[in-house]
Amino acid sequence: GFSSIMLSGMGVELPPHALRMMERISANSKNLIAIINDILDLSRIEAGFLQPARLPFRPAHLMLKWYEQIRVLAQQKNISPTFTLSPELPLVLLGDEDAIGKIVTNLLLNAVKFTPAGGSVTLTLAPTPDLSYFQIIVTDSGIGIPAEAHDYIFEAFRQVDQSSTREYGGTGLGLTIVKKLTDALNGKIALVSAPNEGSTFTISIPLQTPTL
Repeated sequence: GFSSIMLSGMGVELPPHALRMMERISANSKNLIAIINDILDLSRIEAGFLQPARLPFRPAHLMLKWYEQIRVLAQQKNISPTFTLSPELPLVLLGDEDAIGKIVTNLLLNAVKFTPAGGSVTLTLAPTPDLSYFQIIVTDSGIGIPAEAHDYIFEAFRQVDQSSTREYGGTGLGLTIVKKLTDALNGKIALVSAPNEGSTFTISIPLQTPTL
């Protein structure tokens, strides 16, 4: 908070070297908060405190929120995310908006993080043909994941290459949270990925709509 105030220039003009240090303090603080939030989310889920809600929500409204959450990070890497909402998807769904939001946010942040500058990231929300599932599909043109790692990348603190922690940051908890939240919502995950060919994560959650 104090670093943000200093960087906002509220009556204080920092010399260049002090400005660089304050920017580093701010960035490291945000990274620490993200790590703490991931650990807290995982702890709540594993402790059994997650009781999925069944409340109405509008997918279109959520897409705008998700876009804003990754917009700045994507712009920094010259990535223009593409978001698609299928016209076949009901305007209002029934479910846990917060849990679904965490699933999508983690997938999108990972997609942007592991995609080189100028690459592509897409999000598609669509129903299955029989309208039994609501699908969240996140595709990127990033570094990809080798076949032998497809099973363990959903384990806590596991990454494909441990050196990637230094290069890309993060704790390796994002996909663990995605998997546990998907399980809690009685959903399933499909992954298609190969090194240097990008990745596609498909989350399928039972589709429910409010009764009239």
